[in-house]
Amino acid sequence: MDNSPENQTNKVPSGATEVDLYREVIFQLFETESKTQFSNGAPAHAAVIFEAMLQYAKESVKIFCKELLGEVFGCPRVIMALKGAIERGVCVQVLTQHAPNKSQFLEILKSEMTNGRKSRIATTNNPKLKSHKVNFAVMDEKAFRYEDDASEISAFACANNPSASKGLSEDFDKIYSM
Repeated sequence: MDNSPENQTNKVPSGATEVDLYREVIFQLFETESKTQFSNGAPAHAAVIFEAMLQYAKESVKIFCKELLGEVFGCPRVIMALKGAIERGVCVQVLTQHAPNKSQFLEILKSEMTNGRKSRIATTNNPKLKSHKVNFAVMDEKAFRYEDDASEISAFACANNPSASKGLSEDFDKIYSM
């Protein structure tokens, strides 16, 4: 087990909440590079998955979502993970279907673009993409989160599925250029 300082923050104290327990399981799946597929059915769970993706990413995180839901991307742990990813040189790319909600997450990405770094955020103008129900995210062409219908905030994910992740990464690249 990795006892490095950054992983010490993921230990679950007594009296832990359901989200704390979920975080412990998800981070263990990422730490062990598990091929086990898991689900999430709440914004707090989605936030944990994005936090893990940003924390464990080595090269890139690509996110195609409706509008950067505040309940997910406004979480302090997600913001900290985003900052850490950028500091490590991870390229974070976000494509939203509608104008993104104002948040620290958005401001950090805009600042990265202004400073000429490789992370970026954009909103699609393509009518087909604006009404597309599927949302997804990919980390390092290895991990993914896939949501069949973004209005339901119910998804499945995997910390280690290179074949599915590579396909989603290629899909992201295609739709980002549309």
